[in-house]
Amino acid sequence: MLFYVLLLAAIVLIIMAIVKLGSIAFQLTGMEPKMAMFQSLSAFTNTGFTTSDAETVVQHRKRRMIATILIILGYIGIVGVIVTLIRSFAIESGNWLPTLMRLVFVMLAIYALYFIFCITPPGKKLGRKFASYRERQDRIEHV
Repeated sequence: MLFYVLLLAAIVLIIMAIVKLGSIAFQLTGMEPKMAMFQSLSAFTNTGFTTSDAETVVQHRKRRMIATILIILGYIGIVGVIVTLIRSFAIESGNWLPTLMRLVFVMLAIYALYFIFCITPPGKKLGRKFASYRERQDRIEHV
């Protein structure tokens, strides 16, 4: 059963990486970092928030392509997570303690991944690099 817990943690890590890469791709098209992350997460989870920011995705050819890829990957990712969760948390012969331990382990793993991608200095540094790249691109386009 540890295999399924590790598989779930790997899927969550891949999902977080895909959303981050989608955010980076949106930033490379000139989108603000916070807006890019929100739109990437929105497309990946298929929530489709209808804001004026979403209009900037729909009206830009490259952003539409990025959003399309994120939507397709989102469906695949959610199916993978559901199947893995069902398989890994299936209660074995009425004993709920191992299931509870697996759940705690997965929650800690998700928090650790969040910490690595969003709070650690390397994650923040990567975000700042793409923000400065986007600012340079904006200056070049406005000249």
